[in-house]
Amino acid sequence: MVNDDQEDREEDREEEERRLRGAGAYVAPRELYGSAIKDLTDPSNDLYKFQLFLKSLKIKTDGSMEEIGDPLVNDKGINAIMSMVESIIHQSNTLSNFDMADLETMYDTAKSDIITEMMVNRKHYEINRKNRFLIVGNSLRLIQGFMKRPFQEGDRKFWKGSVTEVKHTQELTKSRGGFSLNPFSKFGGK
Repeated sequence: MVNDDQEDREEDREEEERRLRGAGAYVAPRELYGSAIKDLTDPSNDLYKFQLFLKSLKIKTDGSMEEIGDPLVNDKGINAIMSMVESIIHQSNTLSNFDMADLETMYDTAKSDIITEMMVNRKHYEINRKNRFLIVGNSLRLIQGFMKRPFQEGDRKFWKGSVTEVKHTQELTKSRGGFSLNPFSKFGGK
């Protein structure tokens, strides 16, 4: 009986593989990864890699860290940069809907904030001129690349059909007497 169950599962798995191979490029990615929406829209890994870039660290194949140079900025500077970058790059924004005006405003604000922070606190964050250009440039490229995801429902449209949107509405009706929660009425409902 156990062998029959294993054979059935094996046949089902093989059939699924044949179906996916036969469909080729026509298989929608959401059909393959529909259950992984959280993982595919989560920017944490990209933010972690950016933070390693700022620290001049690299992950080796065995999982250990390797220094590839001097840090571009000290820990205070890393915290400041990451807070500005993370204000735009987070999972809530990934599945949002931004138009061009929204994106331009966000990008211009981030650009201004990052450049100002790097100029004003250059000595405090122990940043040299060459590193300042690297930090600002890579921060803005990371933000710009990420901002394409919520442009005109980019990721949201991609996942449509895999995600159920729940909309809540609240209907307010005029009270017809009785107890009112209005603090300005005197125990009456009017």
